[in-house]
Amino acid sequence: MSVTVRRLLAVAALLAVGALGSPALAATPAPSAPTAVEVNAATEPSIVQLAIRWRGYIYYETVDGYVWTQDVVTAYAGCTGFFVTTDGHITTAGHCVERKFGREALIETFLSDQVDQGLITSSEAADLLDGALINWKAEGLENGSAIERKVVAYQPKGLAGAPLADDSETARVLDTKPFDEGDTALLKIEATDTPALPVATVDPKTGSELTAIGFPGSVGKVVDVERLRASFKSGTASSQQVSEGGVPQTEVNADISPGMSGGPTIDPLGNVLGVNSFKIVGEDQNFNFITDTTDLRDWLQSKNLTLVAVKTPPAAVAPAATRLPSTASDDGLSTGVALGLIAGGLVVLAGLIALVVAVTRAKPAPAAAAPGGPAVITLPDAGTPVTPPAPAPAPVVPAPIAEPEPVATQAVPASTPTQPMPAEAPATVTCPNGHEVPAGQAFCGTCGAKITD
Repeated sequence: MSVTVRRLLAVAALLAVGALGSPALAATPAPSAPTAVEVNAATEPSIVQLAIRWRGYIYYETVDGYVWTQDVVTAYAGCTGFFVTTDGHITTAGHCVERKFGREALIETFLSDQVDQGLITSSEAADLLDGALINWKAEGLENGSAIERKVVAYQPKGLAGAPLADDSETARVLDTKPFDEGDTALLKIEATDTPALPVATVDPKTGSELTAIGFPGSVGKVVDVERLRASFKSGTASSQQVSEGGVPQTEVNADISPGMSGGPTIDPLGNVLGVNSFKIVGEDQNFNFITDTTDLRDWLQSKNLTLVAVKTPPAAVAPAATRLPSTASDDGLSTGVALGLIAGGLVVLAGLIALVVAVTRAKPAPAAAAPGGPAVITLPDAGTPVTPPAPAPAPVVPAPIAEPEPVATQAVPASTPTQPMPAEAPATVTCPNGHEVPAGQAFCGTCGAKITD
């Protein structure tokens, strides 16, 4: 082999080795989706507790005929809501603020007061309930007026990022969609920069993960009410259903308890899938329902509200020019340039090898090398590098959800009272902030303060 050919081979080898020896480029890992802990922490400041107070007179039946209560009857209810705009708009369940259910609350409270005063027994009150809900009337503080409704929104004291953590706000009811038409309501408080939750654009598919959020009344009975935190109940979408009235609904297996009505059910990114609506108490398990996703979004958009952007999964990113440690100097070459050098060097090397072969064939075969001469080295064919496939991700198996204990049910037949029920004002107590509320309430519906006997 001539000196010229050897020099050409050396140059080609240097080109190939130089390209192959360039600093390696590593892809920057794609951003991961937020964890459930992170989503729940970011969502909680958007959740509000609602105290609803109803006041009115009851027109009830006695053995002497129908009479009006002499004093005002007051009933309280607790629900959950969530901010849907940064301007203080709150969404909750329609039945939480619908006067139809307020009337039922007043009648139930009136019967309970009669039991507490020893005028009727618990079984007699149960026998009266169905008939009372059908036949008795309820009016507001003025003759012929609607029963009085007051809604107060508040949040746990000390919760970071919660605009109502230090105070409560009276909420105005802007609009409601009755229970049998979609069960949603829109409230408004005088606040700005409220942490709004995005509303998803599509309904959840059966089996997809979700979390129902709210303030269960049973939890509020055993903890400090002023510091009561929202509960997060995880589960999946069970089915998509339509009511007899044509209203779409989503069945979920995340347990929804009384007090959680009106709270949001969210997807793993924190987008609202629906409003906690109702549950059916069965013999072996409960069946829980939330409002339809697209129905909720369309209804809110019809109110000309500015909804926040929907959260989407992190997008996959292209490999970044992040170099791995190398002894070679960093010349700032991009991935494309480095690969180009590799390919170019290999092409030049192949060409020169072909040239050498051609020259060798044109000349007489050289004499055998003398003992002790240079050895002939044969390089193995490296072949085409093959990147092994990435291992398949392990399947995600949802944790089993414990079934709730069966709830005993009892049929309540309608009947007519067999004795007069005097209308006496219920006993009251004063909350720490000076508001007068019926005895036996766990918290004040006006300010949210815990009631102490």
